[in-house]
Amino acid sequence: MSGKMGRNESDTIEAFIALGGNADKTGSVTTESLKSIIDQFELSINIQELINEYDADNSGFIDFEEFSAMLSDEGQN
Repeated sequence: MSGKMGRNESDTIEAFIALGGNADKTGSVTTESLKSIIDQFELSINIQELINEYDADNSGFIDFEEFSAMLSDEGQN
């Protein structure tokens, strides 16, 4: 099971980097990056609701912990 956990975290880090974060889990994802991906894949996601729900520190950016929580919750739905 630990192999699966490691892969999931690795996938999360790769996605975080692709959206503007850093490999060491620093940095953040901008709302513009999220909007771009949502538009590119024609997803029906309300970006403002997503930001409001997961931007715990109200910075206007999604840090790694927030990003990881967002992906974990999406996987459970």
